[in-house]
Amino acid sequence: MDKWRDIADLVVRATLDAANAGQALRRAWKPIGDGPLLVLSIGKASVEMAVTASELLAGRAFEGIVSAVPERISPAPGERWRIFPCDHPLATQRNLDASAYIESRACDFAKSHAGRGQLVVLISGGGSAHLTLPADGVSLAEYIELQRRLMLAGATINELNAVRKHSERLKGGRLAVLAHGLRIRALAISDVIDDPIDVIASGPLAPDPSTFADAIDVVSRRDCRGVAPSVDELLERGSRGQVTETPKPGESIFDRIDSQIIASNTAAVDAVTEALQSRFKVAQRRAGVTGEARDVARELVDAIVEEIDSHHAPACIVWGGEPTVTVGQAKGRGGPSQELVLAAAIEIERRGIDDVRVVSFSTDGVDGPTGNAGGIGDAALCRELRAMGRDPVAMLDSHDCAAALELAGHAITTGPTGTNVNHVFVAIAGG
Repeated sequence: MDKWRDIADLVVRATLDAANAGQALRRAWKPIGDGPLLVLSIGKASVEMAVTASELLAGRAFEGIVSAVPERISPAPGERWRIFPCDHPLATQRNLDASAYIESRACDFAKSHAGRGQLVVLISGGGSAHLTLPADGVSLAEYIELQRRLMLAGATINELNAVRKHSERLKGGRLAVLAHGLRIRALAISDVIDDPIDVIASGPLAPDPSTFADAIDVVSRRDCRGVAPSVDELLERGSRGQVTETPKPGESIFDRIDSQIIASNTAAVDAVTEALQSRFKVAQRRAGVTGEARDVARELVDAIVEEIDSHHAPACIVWGGEPTVTVGQAKGRGGPSQELVLAAAIEIERRGIDDVRVVSFSTDGVDGPTGNAGGIGDAALCRELRAMGRDPVAMLDSHDCAAALELAGHAITTGPTGTNVNHVFVAIAGG
């Protein structure tokens, strides 16, 4: 197991080097011109990005606001920044307090400095939760419960965002409306597939192609009507034209906005591929993989078995993307990376393969509501669980994957990493 721990550590290190928030921001930074400057830093990498921005702006006057994961607030980015601790994945009152301050300050700054002021927004994974500010009349408790239920129902990021953009005051381009008249630059670490700027952090500075009707459709298809009556009412009013739609592609408010992706899942997959090439033949690399985690696990095992049948081991496959888990009424603990690992281990054992292992890593260091970042799966994992009187298939069906990996000593634990470019998963044969 020590050897595979070393390989898992290599995967983690390569991923985090590629997704390092400070380094990515430094590479992408362009000189900021004269004039009043407001900098917002939002998401799981917000403190790291704010610290780097302070270094890059040394000697220049600016005002900064950070909404940050509490565990990452130290070291503080400096006295020019006002720091708000925020929660994830579901917002709390302190997220609303931070977002209300951002709304107020951005609005006042735009009014005071229209035509000459600049707004720089540093965005990273988790930014959607950190920037939560429900529309007037929407109950926070109802809205959070709706978000929770949609996630449990397996709603995709696009589906979640359609609802968020039409239930809140800053998302779906609404921050751009508030900041109209400023020159705006957004630098984003992408935690979503294909890096669409309108999806990252629910697109506060991007045109929104979705509509109130789309949001209603999501809530209905995911069987969540009635969970949040105040949201249902808002969406219905919006669909009748009684609430202003989000700004759409082609509107002039986006003419003065420059947006750039500075780190992504694709870059992480490339970095892991390069790191493993000295030890294995990398037979396949692929970013943007989506689907239920257990389905992705079977596809990954299929792919590595096909490689074994066609060529000689040692070989590996490197994929990245956003596997999801539809939890339903299950009470187990886990997350997409851990579910993928346990499902892969079961499939590997079913096929009678002893020399295949799967490593999966959630790049923010927090895979679901657990203390783990991912895990290592092989046939031995299943045997070890059965030796302890546990049934790996039953644990998978109850989505109790964190417990399975912890019991067998197969979990990967890093703590919050200060970045997020989704998940990286690797299958290795031989070696």
